[in-house]
Amino acid sequence: MIKESTPTQASVAEAPAPAKLPRARLFQISFGVGGVMLARVLGIFTQIILARRLGAEQYGLFNSLYALLNPLIILANLGLDNWLLRQSTDRVKLNKSVSRVFALRGFVLAGLLLAAAPFVSMRSPEFTPHLIALACAGIIGDLLVGTADTALRASIQVLKASSLQILVAFSLFVPIWFTPSLPFSTVVIYRCIAVALGFGLSVYYLHGILRWVWQPRQWINTIGEARFYFVSEVMAYLTLRVDLFLVALLLPTINSGIYAPPLAIINNTFLVPSITAQILLPMIVKHPPRSPLYRRVISLAIGLSILYGLAWFALLTWYSDWIINLMYGSQYAAAIPLLQIMAIIPLLKSLNFCWATFMVSNDQQPLRVKLQTIGATISILGNFVVIPLYGLHGVAIINMITEIALFISYGYGAWLTYKKVMR
Repeated sequence: MIKESTPTQASVAEAPAPAKLPRARLFQISFGVGGVMLARVLGIFTQIILARRLGAEQYGLFNSLYALLNPLIILANLGLDNWLLRQSTDRVKLNKSVSRVFALRGFVLAGLLLAAAPFVSMRSPEFTPHLIALACAGIIGDLLVGTADTALRASIQVLKASSLQILVAFSLFVPIWFTPSLPFSTVVIYRCIAVALGFGLSVYYLHGILRWVWQPRQWINTIGEARFYFVSEVMAYLTLRVDLFLVALLLPTINSGIYAPPLAIINNTFLVPSITAQILLPMIVKHPPRSPLYRRVISLAIGLSILYGLAWFALLTWYSDWIINLMYGSQYAAAIPLLQIMAIIPLLKSLNFCWATFMVSNDQQPLRVKLQTIGATISILGNFVVIPLYGLHGVAIINMITEIALFISYGYGAWLTYKKVMR
């Protein structure tokens, strides 16, 4: 772990900004990206193995179960991930906030899941009460592990944060790899075990600062401070993930199995830009926008995002059939045209991460929230209209249109932010 003092605003203003990234920071960025990428790659392979072994019908049930419960995770997140990252400028405040966020999220999510369980059980006879209970337990644990990961990254403890994600991903990958034939209910159990191991490691890593707290008044204050981040996360879910929820809600469960592979491929292309944004935010937020370091990092991120997005656009446009057949098999052939429709999304999303990072690092989260409502509105209304008429093809088209609208909106927001901070 690399320890460093927290600079005050005055010291930052007086000290000359370095022209180059310090070697220690380069190591942190490299290891942070590499470690999380390894965990995500393990997760990608796990989902591919599941899709091939479960088949479209069982895989559809698996995805439908979690798709119906996932909105509750967004509500229980309360926008506290980015809020914690913003506390990274004050280590003492950050340490005090971690326990508060752990307790607050755990109580909120447990209550939401308890209320939603009867509704989920009505969707399919396969969703038995004990299976829903296991899924809910895994979701609660997963959220708390994510909280620990965010706290470690905010403290610039990327070694511990990356090892935490790798442990959870590896613990789920291994039993699935060595179980050739399994129903989707067994996967739910495996997921609970993997999350339990991750939760244990989280407690170990945070044992010096993690405390049991019962502070309802401070919880309310925390929610108030993070309100813009919370609204932003809700808007992001409505923009990017509500499609799978509505597919699981409005169409037969097998449609979730068909739509999940191309959606997973598209979402996995966000891996590099999303991880890079998470790592860069707590680092650049300590520097003024006019500093050479800040401008160098943002410019480099934009340039690499364009190259990265164009490469994915070409690959998904001309080789979608090869990708689907190689990864998932011929039983998912119906997913090929869906992937081709969404091929432009990685390019747009990569640049959107750059615009969002620029806005958030300059305290323009309220502006970002306003812009997100555009994408959320298009996604919700569009999917409600097209799903009954055009099924999965309509969902893919709305997904693409939503991302185009966000690209235009975020670009405008970044331009407004630039004008404000540079004048």
